[in-house]
Amino acid sequence: MATRKSIAQQVFSGEIGHFITRFNNREYLKTPATAALTKDLLKSILPRYGAKLYSLVMMDNHNHHISDGPTRNPDTVLGKFLEQLGRLVATGDMLRHLGSQLALGMNAFLGSDYQGKIVGDKALGALRQRFGSVIEGRTKTWALRAELRGLACLVYTFNPVRAGIVATPEEYPWSNYQMYSAGVLEEGFAFHPDYLGLGTTQEQRAKAFRELVAYLHAMWLDSLSPEQLKQWKSLIKRRGQQRRSHDIPLFIACTSRTRFPEVFHCYIQWATAWALLGRRPPPALAST
Repeated sequence: MATRKSIAQQVFSGEIGHFITRFNNREYLKTPATAALTKDLLKSILPRYGAKLYSLVMMDNHNHHISDGPTRNPDTVLGKFLEQLGRLVATGDMLRHLGSQLALGMNAFLGSDYQGKIVGDKALGALRQRFGSVIEGRTKTWALRAELRGLACLVYTFNPVRAGIVATPEEYPWSNYQMYSAGVLEEGFAFHPDYLGLGTTQEQRAKAFRELVAYLHAMWLDSLSPEQLKQWKSLIKRRGQQRRSHDIPLFIACTSRTRFPEVFHCYIQWATAWALLGRRPPPALAST
């Protein structure tokens, strides 16, 4: 099955991009404290660059966010220097600013010894031991330029369902899926322009978005082999039992490295089919 091409694309001023920030060695470093820190930093740093934040999904070992490229220089030493030169700060500078602040903030929550060994969340005890930096290399970026690519990417980033963590995206607490499915704007976020084109009222947009999510989810399930589908259902059941029986946070329970096909470019094709069908969900989901 075809997968998404891992080719980074530069996001220019005024463009909307999809950004992925991974923790070093893909370690599971997300905790309630670091998740809250990530959201607060995005909501505070991006506006300094004139960038709007459209979506945020925090996974156990990486974060997805969709936002603008910078449209103005920040009130920093670099920003003031570029202002004098009549130049605009690059997207990479904005991401480095964000990554450095995220690493500094996470180190305040993660205890470490003199050798730099991270020994776990101070509030939760020594859950893990590792060496190295917090953030893995550069943030991956993809410019969302094609028609329907923004909508397809919104649904794609709500990927805890595909990872077998939850059965439906509204069950996952570390994303702003509810903002789009309910049509209620969350503080510090903005609706994606493609989402605003789904209707003239918030009710129409929310309904159309829920139908799109249902359609793409059904198409993804249909693309799985019988064995993969069985494995996905088993993961959902096991992780649900873990959370109920042990009463432990979601990020601890979901530590399986099971991977399913990631078919981002197929999401665009399926979203196009959904639009051509008159924005209708599949018959099997029409009553949901």
